[in-house]
Formats: sequence, C-alpha cells, structure tokens
Amino acid sequence: MKKRDSINLIFRYSDLVKNSLLKRGITDIRMLNNFMLSDYEFQGFIFQYVTNIGELSKILDDSTKAKIVGVDWDGLYRARNIIAHDYKAVSTTVISRLVMRSILPLRDQLSHIIS
Repeated sequence: MKKRDSINLIFRYSDLVKNSLLKRGITDIRMLNNFMLSDYEFQGFIFQYVTNIGELSKILDDSTKAKIVGVDWDGLYRARNIIAHDYKAVSTTVISRLVMRSILPLRDQLSHIIS
C-alpha cells in the first residue's frame, strides 16, 4: 500500500470516529469511556478503527509523522497490538484518551495535508 493511500485511509477512519462522537454528543474522555462501557457495539466500532489506524500508521515514514504534531504514534500501534492480540487487557480509559488526544487531532491535521 502506498503512503498516500494510507494517509487517506487514516483520515477516513479518524473522520468516521469523529463523526460518530459528534453524533452521540461525546466531547471528552470521560464521556467516551462511559459510552464505550455502556454500549459494546460502539466499543467494538472504536476498537476496530483504533486497530486500523494503528496498523496503517506503521506504513508512514518518520518525516510524514513529524509533520503531524501531538499524535502518539507509538501509543496508536501499541493499542492496535493490545486490541488485536490481548483483548482482555484493553482499557477503555486508555483507548478513550488515545481517541480524544491523538485520533481527533490526527484527523484535523490530515484534513490540511490531504486538501
């Protein structure tokens, strides 16, 4: 997969996450965590996109990652590994923090790179 394709997919997945949060009125880490704990279908949706974004992030080179500030790239990939390989160890609090602090800012920054 080409780097440009990866960037476009990361944007698309992070955009789906952002729109899903907006639709539910989720604006902070605590709200997201509580919602995931009460709605396992939504939790699965979030986990799947965190996994996808984490996997795609490995395709991006360091110079591309350096242009996108404030994103915990290592955290995204570690979360991907935990979700994919050790589901029982997944913390909704950690994933909520990662979504709000890395995936949403990532989406906003990618929108400028793509356009």
